[in-house]
Parts: sequence; structure tokens; C-alpha cells
Amino acid sequence: MKKFLLIFSTLFVFAIGSKANYSLNESQLNQAFSNATEVQLVSLLENPAALNLAGVNTFYVASEKNAIVAALLAFFLGGYAIHRYYLGTKGTMFFYYFCTCGGIFGVVPLIDFVMLLVDSKDISKYCNNEKFIMWM
Repeated sequence: MKKFLLIFSTLFVFAIGSKANYSLNESQLNQAFSNATEVQLVSLLENPAALNLAGVNTFYVASEKNAIVAALLAFFLGGYAIHRYYLGTKGTMFFYYFCTCGGIFGVVPLIDFVMLLVDSKDISKYCNNEKFIMWM
């Protein structure tokens, strides 16, 4: 079995490497750079509307976090700490959940789910909470 995996992985690497032959058309690249619009940071600071290049409103007011949405995220995707990201926790929480196999095998997200439903009136204490166990 080890020999099979070694041969398969070697063939896979060679197959990927043989498909990496690409060519770059320098004339098209130079033309794209010559047709590009130059944007400077000073002009963006003076005119923030210049960021709206695609016609999409980039300025919006963030609404408060919804307890039901956070609870549903905790129930369905709790092992990946998606509900914690929704509530404003930094990315290190994903690492903690990964190291503890989804928050101590799903126990922490399950209790998060229950606590978010019980305290659905005021979840401000759970927002931007950096503790691993957010209800303590």
C-alpha cells in the first residue's frame, strides 16, 4: 500500500508539473498596463467616492448582530467557529476550535447555541468576546 501511494503521488506531482507550461503575452500585458487608470492614495483620501469604481455603494452602516442568526450558525457550523466569527471574534478562535476538534468535540458550540437562544434579548456580552468559552 505504501508503494502504491508513493507511485500515485509521484505521478500526480509530475502530471501537475507538466500542466504548468503557460506562456505570457507581454504585448497584451503592456497594453493592459498602459490602458489602466492610475489611482493615488492622496486622491482617494480627498475623494472617497472614487472608490466606487464598480457603481456599488461601499459605505454602509453595520447593523447589530442577530441572536437567531448566531444561534443557527452555532447549531449548523459551530464546530468551525463560524458563529464566533459572526459575533466578531478574531481568527485565532478558528485555530482553537481546530485544536480541540470542533470545540471539545462539539460540546462548546452546542452550549453556545443554547446560551444564544436563552439570552437572545441581549447578546452584546458575546460580541467581540475573545474567550474560548464565551458564556463564562
